Amino acid sequence: MSELTVRMGENIRIYRRANRMTLSELAEMFAPPLTKSCLNHRLRKLVDLARKLEEKEKENSKDESL
Repeated sequence: MSELTVRMGENIRIYRRANRMTLSELAEMFAPPLTKSCLNHRLRKLVDLARKLEEKEKENSKDESL
């Protein structure tokens, strides 16, 4: 597993446990702590990745229905 995959998994696990915390509070949970900017960037990457996966799934389901 790549280091990026491990980091993204850590991001997801922490966010799921603490989805009502502020960005600052979430950033402090990482070891070592992240800046708000860094965490915001990581979360945007996760959202972009999720959108791309969703689009790909939609394309695949359209291809299968043909």
